[in-house]
Amino acid sequence: MPIEIVEVDLAEMHRTALLSRAKSPHVRALYEAMFSLKPGEAKAVIAEPDEDLSQIRNLVTQCAARANIELQIVVDRIAGRVLFTHKPNKPGSSDTMHGTASTSRTPEDQAALIDRRERIREAALALGQQRPQISAQEVVDHLRDTGKQLDLPRPTTAVSAVMRNMREFDRIGRSWFSYRG
Repeated sequence: MPIEIVEVDLAEMHRTALLSRAKSPHVRALYEAMFSLKPGEAKAVIAEPDEDLSQIRNLVTQCAARANIELQIVVDRIAGRVLFTHKPNKPGSSDTMHGTASTSRTPEDQAALIDRRERIREAALALGQQRPQISAQEVVDHLRDTGKQLDLPRPTTAVSAVMRNMREFDRIGRSWFSYRG
């Protein structure tokens, strides 16, 4: 049986991988909206009456981070929506294509990301074994107290993202987790 092998753009491979791993149709639709976003264009996620806008904003932020797309995100509480567009390029930026997904990180960036995740995991597990419920802020404080501070603009968001993916914890509220061992 003959097979056809063709060349594929690496960015397309990255997009396809993200879309195929998306667990819900909402996440898949969000990725598709981000990938189809053109320079100078903005899109919005309209919240259902019972949805929390901060949770939608967090979902948009997480999807953009996984897709390696830098977005400017605005929460419109009056209209009940979360708007997003590509972040404007900074002067002197080497990225000439507005909002293109980067296909890879440098080895140093990847190593730093892995190290940060491991520090968060270790701190969360240590605190989880001490008490049944912990918050992301408590993990950030524990890291700071042990000299392993996170050099991020919003460290509790990073901690929450890591803890949501840990099998040892169940999310019980916004930035609150229950240790299940």
